[in-house]
Amino acid sequence: MLILNKQIFLNKDTVVIFILFLITTFFLLPYIWDIKKILVEEAILQFCSYLEINRQSLILYKKIPFWSPYFGGGYPFYRHSSNMVFSPLFYLFILPFGSVCGLKLIHLLCYYVGVMGIYFFCRKHLQYNKIGSFFSASIFILSSYLPYQLSTGGSKYPYLLCTPLILYCFLQANRNNRHLFYCLFILILILFSGIGLNIAPIFLFLFFFSTLSFLISKEKKFLKNFIVIIILFALIGAIRLIPLLNLLLSESTLGSSLSYGIKGFKSYELVDKETFDWDTLYKALFSPGPYLPDERELPNLPDGLNVSSVMYFGFIPVIFSIFGFILYFRKLKKYFILLILFISLTMGSNIPMNILKLLHKFPIYNAIYYPAKYYAFFVVLLISIAAGSIFLIVDRFQYKKTMIFFLIFFGLFAIFDMFAKNIVYFTSLSNIKEDIVTAERQKDFFQINFLEREDDKKLFKKYNPNLNIPSEESRRVEEIGQGMQYFLLKQNVGKVDWFGDLETEAKAIPKYYTSRYYGDYWVDINDRRPENGLFENPYYKGESYIEETGKKLAFTILNPDNFEITEKDILSSARIIINQNFDKYWKASIGSIENFNGLLSVKLNLPKSLMAQRVIIQLHYFPKDLLYGGLISFFSLIITFAHLLRKTKRLKKIGSYIDKQSF
Repeated sequence: MLILNKQIFLNKDTVVIFILFLITTFFLLPYIWDIKKILVEEAILQFCSYLEINRQSLILYKKIPFWSPYFGGGYPFYRHSSNMVFSPLFYLFILPFGSVCGLKLIHLLCYYVGVMGIYFFCRKHLQYNKIGSFFSASIFILSSYLPYQLSTGGSKYPYLLCTPLILYCFLQANRNNRHLFYCLFILILILFSGIGLNIAPIFLFLFFFSTLSFLISKEKKFLKNFIVIIILFALIGAIRLIPLLNLLLSESTLGSSLSYGIKGFKSYELVDKETFDWDTLYKALFSPGPYLPDERELPNLPDGLNVSSVMYFGFIPVIFSIFGFILYFRKLKKYFILLILFISLTMGSNIPMNILKLLHKFPIYNAIYYPAKYYAFFVVLLISIAAGSIFLIVDRFQYKKTMIFFLIFFGLFAIFDMFAKNIVYFTSLSNIKEDIVTAERQKDFFQINFLEREDDKKLFKKYNPNLNIPSEESRRVEEIGQGMQYFLLKQNVGKVDWFGDLETEAKAIPKYYTSRYYGDYWVDINDRRPENGLFENPYYKGESYIEETGKKLAFTILNPDNFEITEKDILSSARIIINQNFDKYWKASIGSIENFNGLLSVKLNLPKSLMAQRVIIQLHYFPKDLLYGGLISFFSLIITFAHLLRKTKRLKKIGSYIDKQSF
């Protein structure tokens, strides 16, 4: 009978989850329907360029790229936080289906994981009834927070939807250590999937929860488990974390407003400006969208509303959550305190309890520039969790049928209201185009740069007196570059002044400058006339040349990690300059690698017998920090799995012994 009841329970919950999946699918349908079409939005195109560099290398050269000649005049891309090449999701979705289609499929998967995770969290941990769990899951998945982030280029934010499942596994680990490894697996998968800074608030959420559990309930195991997760996360994730730390500690890392480096933002006041006040918090929760860019390319938001602070619920879910916290305070007190903490993080100095200023003193968190964007998700999650508890109230009243009728009526009204008002972010996306590059892929690789400095403009005016250089648009040059680099990459063209969150100082010399922005993303890059916005750089000497004679050298091989130059009659002591940024992990088959004014160079020392012969110079890039990180990750993973397997066998033996004794 017990088994039968379990089957009925599972079947009923399976039906509810299936309905939630349908709601989720219909909600995302406008976004995934034209699955091969790309949103021409700079941040989306920027992330797609990260995906495309890996995909091109695997398809064309059958290898994972560690170095990218296309970004920033040569960039150690294996270190970048948004590199997805180590993620299983890349090989399941991006490699077979393409950057654009694969990314949309990953977003859909994240939504499914999110709606299932919060349903089981509410149903099994908080012991909500099916209606309450359904309501919490529905309003969580229909909030405008993620649709707004996706419509404005936030391609990595859907990974936050895994938080309810992470929390559920973390809580279950208090009873069974096996769930601790499930929690760890999800966090590692998110790290490998290029989430970047977004993973830091997830750890903050777990830390706050563990600390509150200790302070309120005297439960020490949560804090112990949190420490174990942090240690194992660092060890298993070493293949990503050690190279990333190496990049952040590099002296050549730029410290611009958007490339934070290891020190983060020195000015807390700059960060504090991007927070809520009471008025904007109210608008964020109760002002329906869509908030889309206007003609001036500025956020078309209600007065004072922060660009990152859209999370529309409407009044009913918020009222439900308030009553839920009041009526079931003992059950939900930890989540209420968490809500207060995360609201305070989004508000900064606008409230007396300014914990944002304290958090800003810690590494990683001091690099978060938009508190309202990074911490508002957890406000959405906690409101959603509390709102479903209101459906437990029917057990307290005599007229249960009448009460449940009114609750269901208002609950369904809230769900339909959120669905109708928040789906508009997807249905109103007009700037979607086919993922097509009309220009042919260039046979010979070269690099370009924006013509933004006045000195450069004067130089080109000197060589071309009648040249009419177009005036710059109001949008920032680096923002336009986000989209530009995706289309250039697909045409075998590099971009020296790339946009990449974590940039290094670029020393490479571009072959062309451009002042034409990507309104249409260059229909034909082969049209290299000044009228098309392309100006040849008089200082360009080639992608490879001999320093002493200035003779240009052709690459016989140029792929992400291997350069090969074949040339005859080279001076025995010649220096060959490669128009790529210097990096200490380059090795040469002949001669020695040297830093030449920030550029990669090979200093030859050939015997006279080879001077008249054809010389083959091969350069190979293999980073040692990746090797060390990979070894740490590999052995940590083996030890962790061995420990888990031993625990599982031990539990099976205990279970078998108990069964025999009972029999």
